[in-house]
Amino acid sequence: MPPAHLSSRIGGRDADYKTIGAGHASALRSALPSGWDWTGKRVLDFGCGTGRTMVQFADEAQHAELWGCDIDEPSITWAKENLSPPFNFLANADLPPIDLPDGTFDVAYGFSVFTHLLETWTAWLLEMHRLLRVGGYGVFSFLGEGMFRELTGREWDESRVGMIQLDAGRPWSVGGPNALHSEWWLRAHWGRLFEVVHVVPCLDMVNRRSHGVVVVRKDGEGAPTTGELLALEPDERREVASLELNVELLKERSALLWSAEAGATRLENDSLRAELERLRAELERLRQSRSWRLTRPLRRLRARGARTD
Repeated sequence: MPPAHLSSRIGGRDADYKTIGAGHASALRSALPSGWDWTGKRVLDFGCGTGRTMVQFADEAQHAELWGCDIDEPSITWAKENLSPPFNFLANADLPPIDLPDGTFDVAYGFSVFTHLLETWTAWLLEMHRLLRVGGYGVFSFLGEGMFRELTGREWDESRVGMIQLDAGRPWSVGGPNALHSEWWLRAHWGRLFEVVHVVPCLDMVNRRSHGVVVVRKDGEGAPTTGELLALEPDERREVASLELNVELLKERSALLWSAEAGATRLENDSLRAELERLRAELERLRQSRSWRLTRPLRRLRARGARTD
């Protein structure tokens, strides 16, 4: 197990770390084609942290090559010292490239990565395309129907959710920004770069409250530009509806933020007033005390001496 200050970034308690890692590994196995053979394969965990998901593939690592990368260098340092071999690790910057050759991997996966990428999602999706061989698979989690109500307080409306960007500038120490996606938007925009094999809206289809997973396949070497990935669909109605919803949500969150800040200011002022009243009461109690009355002549003499000086 990694130290608490590292595992808390992605898992929390030891039990969470193991349970979440096992859940991600199960989702990855389910996403790959039937009869998938790990022998000789190269696999990338994009945003691996301390290897929470990778360690679930210890058996596969005996006959496959597993790599993990992350922007958090302390996590990568710990992973290199404790999990290598059989796993391989390298740190990456906030923006591509990752220091590996084109077409290195048969599979690239990332859990809770594209869920937090706002402006840089195109750069990193293109980088995943570059690193995959033709025919290779990408498996990535997204925030969709299963997490929409929890994150926005609204009911899911597929026709109004394209890509919703929230919490820009939020520190990574408390989760970072959030990006939400609908299935139609992923198929429309990611489909310009990959073949979209399938989209699972919720990993937990019973409670319907969890991340979704999109599975893609690299079907050729050619790639669109960033502008082409971002371009609106020919029928712009859903794109416009999504942008309108994003504006509504940003307004709501802005109002909540200012309300919370005002509330904090009121709370601080109330606290100061309460402290002042407490001190005044304490002073009055001292003034009424016997010792205060007995020492009154001494205080008067001290005051006269101060005026004379």
